[in-house]
Amino acid sequence: MTIKMNEVTKFGETAKSLSKSPVSILALFIVLIYGFCTLVIMFGNGLDSLERKSILSFIFIYSTLLLLVFYRLVTSHHSKLFSPEDFKDPELFLKLSESLRGDLKGDISKEVINQINSRIGELEKRHESETYYLRMLAYKYQKSFKTAIVWANKLLILEPTSEIYAHKAYCLCGLEQYEEALKTINDAIKLDQFNHEDNKANALFNKACYKARLNYDEKEILNELRGVIKMNPHYIEIMQSDDDLKSINTSQLAVEYS
Repeated sequence: MTIKMNEVTKFGETAKSLSKSPVSILALFIVLIYGFCTLVIMFGNGLDSLERKSILSFIFIYSTLLLLVFYRLVTSHHSKLFSPEDFKDPELFLKLSESLRGDLKGDISKEVINQINSRIGELEKRHESETYYLRMLAYKYQKSFKTAIVWANKLLILEPTSEIYAHKAYCLCGLEQYEEALKTINDAIKLDQFNHEDNKANALFNKACYKARLNYDEKEILNELRGVIKMNPHYIEIMQSDDDLKSINTSQLAVEYS
């Protein structure tokens, strides 16, 4: 089967991006909880069916409760949840603070209100995206590929990225829908929004694997693999034992690049 992408790196980058303001720290807490749950599912091979169902139930119920709490915070106490960095002009933050203390007369300017509403919208979308992402991973690692694809499709509606297309292609391959998997991984490569070159190499490697499953010409597949090896020589070893490439004479590539 094909190789998984570096979700740990993705999680670390998400955590870093969510630590810049009070409201972002709330979102970070949400992401961390889901991250822990995902790690349990990823490495919990010893868990039985009941334990896995309990973990998933916790994820879904906790998500709903957090959404209600988050809604309450941003609708009733939104003015206290932002830092100066959340405003294009820090002076607007000072105006908002002074107005709440009664130091300024009149209503808060429309500009301040618009920035607050815009920021709230961005955070709600980010929270929704992170929730969908972690649910997709949870089902993917349980090999519940059909359900994982449902969440991947929701993510692609919110914000199409190369990484989500690659995850979806992996799940389609798991369902032996190789034509659709090849089409989807081509969409990922076409977008070319990979965070790391290794992730792009992984996508190109998977593309070669899908072509092998579809009995594409061996020369074409070997050329695809040569491109992967140039990006990451480690794939010379990987392709020798990959089940998807059993029908391809990859030993000649090992000789070429030895």
